[in-house]
Amino acid sequence: MLGARLEAMQSPETFSINWKTPQGFVTLNAAEMIAISDAVRAFVQSCFDTEMGHIEAIRGLSTIEQIKSYDINSGW
Repeated sequence: MLGARLEAMQSPETFSINWKTPQGFVTLNAAEMIAISDAVRAFVQSCFDTEMGHIEAIRGLSTIEQIKSYDINSGW
């Protein structure tokens, strides 16, 4: 994806790529490829932020009861 984004940024007027989706192939232009790349980056960052929050919360747990009741699935 990074390579496609870089190419889209370098040649926005001529960029075109066939991208495979669950529904089949679609042709994307530069703006669409950059938008998809931005969305993926934001999603991955959100996952990292949530994970970091869980790690910090878990480090603060001090009793067996707290550990047993902690919901690792929250926030996703």
